[in-house]
Amino acid sequence: MAEMGLVDIHHSVVETEATNRGYERGLIDLAERGVDIIVMDADLAGSSGTGEFRKRFPDRFLDIGLCEQDMMGTAAGLALAGKCIFITTHGMLAAGKAWDIIRSTICYGSLNVNICGADAGLSAGAAGGSRQSLEDVAVMRTLPGMTVIVPTDAVEAKKATLAAARIPGPVYADRRVSTGRETT
Repeated sequence: MAEMGLVDIHHSVVETEATNRGYERGLIDLAERGVDIIVMDADLAGSSGTGEFRKRFPDRFLDIGLCEQDMMGTAAGLALAGKCIFITTHGMLAAGKAWDIIRSTICYGSLNVNICGADAGLSAGAAGGSRQSLEDVAVMRTLPGMTVIVPTDAVEAKKATLAAARIPGPVYADRRVSTGRETT
């Protein structure tokens, strides 16, 4: 075709990575640049995109466990102390279980807390239906001062993570898994 001056319009399928890989690369990039971040996780480091960060920066990683309300309150306190916080939990648990704490402490205080809603949409895989969330973006958009970001692939997830660190006030990143899904 090239010898005839024609352009091949058939593209090969490009395999992309899951958004959690871009999120993790963004967190590591921020830490390596010297940004004073703390990553908090709800016992999901193996699948959420925080496992490598935990290995490389153990003094900046807190595994709070399955206590989303406590995690949000702790994050608020650390943000008041000047830290840039990144929280990782299931989108359903952030938007549902911890919504009132996010509203009354993080949003009303306009604190620099970045919440990553993992496994949003219908992509919770082995975590099951109780972790699926279609309403998380709508719920988070109602909060005062909350910036909502929805990256669709690993490249956008990294860019969103880097941007979230610079946005003043709270940020919610709904991380719907695109491809390369790993079990939770």
